[in-house]
Amino acid sequence: MTLKPKQIIEMQRAIEQIHGVHSSKLILNDEGVVGECHILASDLRHPKQISKDVQSVLAATFEYRIDHRIISVAQLESDSMSRVVPRIVYKSVDVVKQGQMMTATVNCSLYDMDYKGEFSGVATKNGDFRVVAEAVLEAVRCQLKDDEHIVLEGYRVQDVGWLTLANVVVTFVRGDKEYPLVGTAIVGNHAHDAYVKAVFDALNRVLFVN
Repeated sequence: MTLKPKQIIEMQRAIEQIHGVHSSKLILNDEGVVGECHILASDLRHPKQISKDVQSVLAATFEYRIDHRIISVAQLESDSMSRVVPRIVYKSVDVVKQGQMMTATVNCSLYDMDYKGEFSGVATKNGDFRVVAEAVLEAVRCQLKDDEHIVLEGYRVQDVGWLTLANVVVTFVRGDKEYPLVGTAIVGNHAHDAYVKAVFDALNRVLFVN
């Protein structure tokens, strides 16, 4: 069975729910199947038990079976182990204006896989920030679970001292809980880059923390 990028993401997320596992990485071989499975875990459990749990989770949840020999478990001391969180990597933003409308396309990656978000809106005087921010949210929404949502609450560009800052507020909803997130980026020669980075600055704080 050849795996698709979204399936790999879902599998890694499932593996990271295993007790003691902090992060995981599945690597496909030339045939499009899992050839390597790398696990970073605490030292609270034996590596063989973690390996068995990984096999069980993939088999029970995805009906996907892997050989224990391709599973590599690296362990760190539990008292010094900090949460290892995959972060969204920003690559580029493209903004095109046509008449009264503008379209922003944001390219980013997660787990070394590329994703694209696109959003169109009216090209008002202060609308660039909103359209770019919504494009970022579109890029990451495909990674959300069914009970997770992201909402753009507000944005503003302001001068603080000698710097111009892009500030954004978004709300991350998980189940019945809401998490207000704030992001900031310095506006340099490319304002659109700053708008994207401000949103990522907010999202990278908690979005992919289990």
